[in-house]
Amino acid sequence: MSSVTELCATVDRSRPTATPGQSLACCAGVAKSSPGQRAETEYERLFVQYLWVTSSLRGQGLGSHALTRLEETAHREGCRDSLIETLDERVFRLYVRLGYRELALVKGYVGPFNRHILLKPLGVWPSGA
Repeated sequence: MSSVTELCATVDRSRPTATPGQSLACCAGVAKSSPGQRAETEYERLFVQYLWVTSSLRGQGLGSHALTRLEETAHREGCRDSLIETLDERVFRLYVRLGYRELALVKGYVGPFNRHILLKPLGVWPSGA
């Protein structure tokens, strides 16, 4: 697979309407060999749980594109901001470039890894974009 031609964003409305959140998923192509993500919305916030790009596809902007599409979908659904976490310093720098700001840093969270918790207002372009 050389590139991803289309990402799909879906809202899972199978939950009871009394539940304040919705599940959002954005995947491309086939299962584990593709970029994708898993997130939920609650209280006007997008909570990104997983974002992945298989190692052979990294460095092509696919993860950034997938995350942007998910943010756009969440914004259309009424979310005001997006919360994401990472233990990876390289990924942390990517999120900052995409407009996220660090809310909290837990140094030495597990072994040598720091936990970064980041927030981004939706509908706002990152500075420098």
